[in-house]
Amino acid sequence: MKKTLFLFSLSVVLGLSSCINQDSDYSVQTDERTVINEALFTTKAYDVPVQEGRISVVILDGDTIAVTDTPITVEIPKDIPVSATRTAASDRLQQFYIGYEDIPTFQPGSYITDGNHILLFEDSFKADYDYNDLVLYVKTKIYGNANVGREVEVSVRGLALGSTKTIGFGFTDLNGNDYLLTDNVRRDLFDGKGGMLNTDPAKQYEPGIIADGGADEKKDNYTIVRSPKGGSSIETAGGYLLFDAVTTTNKNEKDLWKCFSFYILVDNGVKLYVAAVDATLNNAHPYGLKLSKNESDLYYPAETVYMADAFPGFESWLANPSTNNDWYKNPVVENCYKISSSGMWQW
Repeated sequence: MKKTLFLFSLSVVLGLSSCINQDSDYSVQTDERTVINEALFTTKAYDVPVQEGRISVVILDGDTIAVTDTPITVEIPKDIPVSATRTAASDRLQQFYIGYEDIPTFQPGSYITDGNHILLFEDSFKADYDYNDLVLYVKTKIYGNANVGREVEVSVRGLALGSTKTIGFGFTDLNGNDYLLTDNVRRDLFDGKGGMLNTDPAKQYEPGIIADGGADEKKDNYTIVRSPKGGSSIETAGGYLLFDAVTTTNKNEKDLWKCFSFYILVDNGVKLYVAAVDATLNNAHPYGLKLSKNESDLYYPAETVYMADAFPGFESWLANPSTNNDWYKNPVVENCYKISSSGMWQW
């Protein structure tokens, strides 16, 4: 992973508008008004099997998502059945063992996990649920060792911005620590371009290139280093930011699959998390969705198109999240914005 555009590094060791309706009712504080509904996660935990004296490797849709010799959990899409160890090349999820000699640099008692996700957000309690107010591609990496704790990386690329608001983006970790990665996604992920970006299928895709470098920004517990944008094809295909943190907390590795609780920050400091719903309404619609990135092409609703009109299986999934878990793989193409670039996903 190239650490060329944005670097977020901790200086201390830690315990590790709406597009149409710009009105928002914040009379109820967000921590009282919203609750995260884990049933609306589109992923689930997969317990990585291990054998003494060997390294376990897990591959999802052709990408390695775990290398470990210690029991951990990783995220996999809910539509993948987990009943037994998989080794067939035709399976989306594969798990197999190798010897320590096959990875000479691997340290016994450690693990590495990788995740690839698309995040889609609504920016207001009064949402139209086209889920393109902010669309991000997020990659996560966790390094763990029993002796030194965990190190996490989060790298983010801006894909679409259908909101006129100033939006921040960050995550909360397993220990409740909060990390605001950017207080302005338009500035930091879309080169400060105005208007709605990549929500109208009639308009050409505009890559979100990060603006030229500026002064470092000192936070209480980390520093944002702003680097000039470069000239490689990947960098010009879309900007990204990178967060790097270290924690000495050895919390139960069974919770690793929930290590990153992503949110956007909007009006008056309101946080809208992935899978968060309004606790004051009989309304199951979440303000944020996290989808597994496992296809070359990406589809999401075009401007003002309700999610169920772009993905007909969406409402049945909302009604019963234990079924129809592949709803986001079956778009009505004419109602969607499409990003088609296999190279874009290779950072």
